[in-house]
Amino acid sequence: MTMTMSFQQRIKTPVATVIVDINGNGDTTDIQTGINLLPVTGGVVYIKEGTYNLTAGLTITSNDVALIGAGRSTVIQTTANVPLITITGEGCIIEKLYVYGSNAGAAQVGITLSGSVWTTVSGCWIDNCGSHAVSVIATSNDCMVKSCYLNDNNGNGLYVNNSNQIRIRDNFVVNNDLIGIELVNEVENCTITGNHILFHSGNAIRVTDTSPTFSGGNILSNNYIYLNGGIGVLVNSGGAGTVINDNLIFASGNDGIKMLAFGSTINSNTIQSSSAGGHGIWISGASSIVVIGNELGGNGGSGIYLDGNSDNNVLNSNRCYWNLSYGINISVNTCDKNIISGNQCLDNTTGAINDAGTNTHPNGASGTNNLELDDLNIIA
Repeated sequence: MTMTMSFQQRIKTPVATVIVDINGNGDTTDIQTGINLLPVTGGVVYIKEGTYNLTAGLTITSNDVALIGAGRSTVIQTTANVPLITITGEGCIIEKLYVYGSNAGAAQVGITLSGSVWTTVSGCWIDNCGSHAVSVIATSNDCMVKSCYLNDNNGNGLYVNNSNQIRIRDNFVVNNDLIGIELVNEVENCTITGNHILFHSGNAIRVTDTSPTFSGGNILSNNYIYLNGGIGVLVNSGGAGTVINDNLIFASGNDGIKMLAFGSTINSNTIQSSSAGGHGIWISGASSIVVIGNELGGNGGSGIYLDGNSDNNVLNSNRCYWNLSYGINISVNTCDKNIISGNQCLDNTTGAINDAGTNTHPNGASGTNNLELDDLNIIA
């Protein structure tokens, strides 16, 4: 009888709520043990204040698990070159944790969602990891990363690969070594909105697929993008149907927006002070782009620049001023059937509008009511 009671006291049955306390005032002092104590139906692991040193990464494989800390006072850290937290279960919540790496190597990702769906990462601080702060991979669909501070990691702030309908909103993404936010390899219908993306050596946002691989239908809106070393927003040829609207893009080390994908919309953005030679908006070999209502001022190149086979684009109601080259520059004759109307191009260093394209409208020819570019655009 005594042996039976002792055995029962040592075995903890699964419960839906577990308290982890490094000081011993909870159900366990170890986070992974706390996760393992949950029943197969999931539950909540509350991690109290303290510094939790990992020698191996944490894994969540069950569905409907919540891992909740006390904010920056709940520190999960490691010196090992391992991913700190990996979630493969569905419908999980990771919230209010301070995840701190040691820049140990490329395996050291802060939080990884791998094949996880309907999972939310919220209110976390992720610093100093050897790779990305947050990685969303392997068809982790319908997930959200919100209100996090992703700072000073050796990879990207946020990396999304082969996952759809990801919502990335209201994060501070600051001073990561590569790119602020990157979508790559068949990433569709994502929204990136309300983020502050600052001080990266590379691009602030990059959609990196190249045709025929498709990463399209993504919406990039209401982001504040400042002093990044590369391009503010780069969309490569696989990113068809991208909508880029209402972003503030300042002092990029290259172009404000560079678009290589067809059928996209760029509207109501303010793009200023891109570096020497950097255009406000560069349409590079892309067709059927609508560029409307943007403010493009003080950039090192042209306000709007087209080259390659950039055909059937509409440039309307943009204000291009104080740019060091042209307000609008259709630079080569392979650009065909573009429409330029309703724009204000004032006080640009080289000139207002340069049209080296073919069949630009209006062009004074039959079928355009003999109107010239200066009839439908304000250039002086």
